[in-house]
Amino acid sequence: GDPSLELRTDQPTTLNVSHDGAIVVGQSELVINTGVDNALVAISKDNELLAYGYSENGSASINLENTDLLPGDYDLVVTSFNAFPYETTVSVITPGGSYVTLDSYEIVSDVNSDFNSNGLADFDEHIAITLLANNVGVDNANNVSASVSIDDPHISLYVNNTSFGDISAGGSASATSNIEFDIAHNVPDGHNAGFTILFSSDEDQWEGNFNVTIHAPVLTVSNPSFTDAGGDGVWDAGESINVVVLLNNEGSADHMMYPGVHLSESSDDASIEGGYEFFWFDGIEAGTSVLADFTVTASESANMSTGVTFTAYGSEMDCEDNCIESESISFTLTIGLPFNDALDVPLNLIAFAQNNSIDLEWDEPNQCDDGHVSDCSGDGDCCPETWIGDGFADCEDQVWGCDLTCYDNDGGDCDGRDDDVDTEKIGQMYSSRMEVDGYFVYREGDYIAFTDELGYSDNDISGGIEYCYHVTAVYEEGQSGSSNTACATSEGDPGLNGDINGDGILNILDIVSLVNVVLTNNYEVAADLNDDNIINIQDIIILVNMVIGGRTIHSDENIGTKVQIYQGGSSVSISSDGKIGGVQMMLQHDGDFNIELTDEAMVAEYRAVGNETILVIVEPDSDKLFSYTGDFTITSVIAANVLSEAMEIELTDRILPDVFELSQNFPNPFNPNTQIQFVLGKDELVNLNIFDIQGRLVSSLINNSNYPSGYHNITWDGTNTMG
Repeated sequence: GDPSLELRTDQPTTLNVSHDGAIVVGQSELVINTGVDNALVAISKDNELLAYGYSENGSASINLENTDLLPGDYDLVVTSFNAFPYETTVSVITPGGSYVTLDSYEIVSDVNSDFNSNGLADFDEHIAITLLANNVGVDNANNVSASVSIDDPHISLYVNNTSFGDISAGGSASATSNIEFDIAHNVPDGHNAGFTILFSSDEDQWEGNFNVTIHAPVLTVSNPSFTDAGGDGVWDAGESINVVVLLNNEGSADHMMYPGVHLSESSDDASIEGGYEFFWFDGIEAGTSVLADFTVTASESANMSTGVTFTAYGSEMDCEDNCIESESISFTLTIGLPFNDALDVPLNLIAFAQNNSIDLEWDEPNQCDDGHVSDCSGDGDCCPETWIGDGFADCEDQVWGCDLTCYDNDGGDCDGRDDDVDTEKIGQMYSSRMEVDGYFVYREGDYIAFTDELGYSDNDISGGIEYCYHVTAVYEEGQSGSSNTACATSEGDPGLNGDINGDGILNILDIVSLVNVVLTNNYEVAADLNDDNIINIQDIIILVNMVIGGRTIHSDENIGTKVQIYQGGSSVSISSDGKIGGVQMMLQHDGDFNIELTDEAMVAEYRAVGNETILVIVEPDSDKLFSYTGDFTITSVIAANVLSEAMEIELTDRILPDVFELSQNFPNPFNPNTQIQFVLGKDELVNLNIFDIQGRLVSSLINNSNYPSGYHNITWDGTNTMG
């Protein structure tokens, strides 16, 4: 191939290179700012390489001590991977008069560092440096001063001028005062801050540059794992686990400003204990790792194959702007065991009703390969299916040890048969591959029990109801797919509809029991009164109507169809166009959230789990639903009228008004329609009439109708009572 061919793996970029424009004869080094690492910097003349170096932390220092540079022009070339080459000419000059260059700098103070004084430029520090200047010229430089500048979003110059006094020819001098600058909190680790320095004297000016390498922490998160309370390595429904994530500092600076790990989860079947989603540390040193530990609890109703996805990232406590954060990682932990289609499923599930239970029976999985069958002795052996009915006795006491007497074969008669014939069978059987640890039992698709038997008795049933089941086999590698589904109808009377607590009476206790079913997100067939497979506020309202013996709806009574929910100040209120049967609401909030529900309702209850709260208010008698402290977001709302019909919902951050107010219509003038808005502080009978300037009635838009408290808009098309 062509050795001059440039290989790249990405679109090439342009190098941002800076350096002195001239080299003074006798100068010991030349500093070139490349902006990237591992760039090759070379000085040559007439195709002869004279000096070179590689960049580190964004700059390269070319040693010129052993290079005999004569006055003239030289080629300077910088090359880097996936970058366009930088080519220019630098001049080697013999100074006439004075010529001032920067020799070096020293960090003399990291002023704002509460944590170290390590002589390095670290993130979030105020740095003071002293400069040393050389006069490489042949004449003295008098009254030398310097001005430093930089164009860098991570650096803020605080003091940028200093002086050196007189510098004799061939001599050096330290600055009489320090250059000072601030480093940003979120500066990248290894960032090369490229400063430009302009020296001035009574005789001339000279420009140079220098770099300061910045040190910062680099946070990463890795190695998520968990341990369960039971110690069996399986996260069971209702069980708490400790989720552990490794926080790493891969940067070159310690982080002592309360770094930590944020962890969040995306499942209704798991919650982080106490809402503590940030695990913080006093600090983490460069090049070290620490363990962040979170307690997460699975819901009691979680299925035994539910995947819970977590997101974790490193950050800082109470940081809002310019934070040091890691990239996030996502990982999934399974409540129970994950499904594995390669695992054999239980066979021949049947369900049958008993006096007070529904009993299940099934056969163990067929773990033998195609063309083989399970040994009748139950010892896990797999035998060729062709042995069944082959005319030979296949019993456990045969030489080959395979018992097929439970199959319809050659009679299963081992006595008196030839044990020694066809001994080629030896070695044709094998042991089954995996051992079953037990079985998960599911009812109506929800996990209910684990057993290591080939049967289960479900006693948590009501009379006269059909229940359907399936089972999965549990292996060390996971759980199998589902068996066949088997259904049975329980014996006995299904009981009184709506009798949630089973005492044979419909009363307020059943309403309270049903509210608790909703709050705990459980599903009970007897509680699903509208048969929509969801237990919510609408079922509660149906039960309320059953308890009070039905409702009489008067002709002048509005059946609510729409509600407005007002979130403002420190409370949440509601208004509607008719009577509200109940409200169910889910809130997302932080750990310092507190709530107090109205006491003007038939039932008002809530349940908080982690950073989520579910509340149920039945037949509220006041506009105010609850008061609160802290921040929250309403993630879901169900409002239903007294007939258990879902109502249209409008959320607003306006405060529910206290007084009546009629606003100017808009637009005005109008064509063809205009909007008239009015506000009610409480439910009122409303009349809305349009009059002309002589006081004559033009149109009656609302005639003695009930309107709830809240904001209302009426459209008028300009027609009068005659149309």
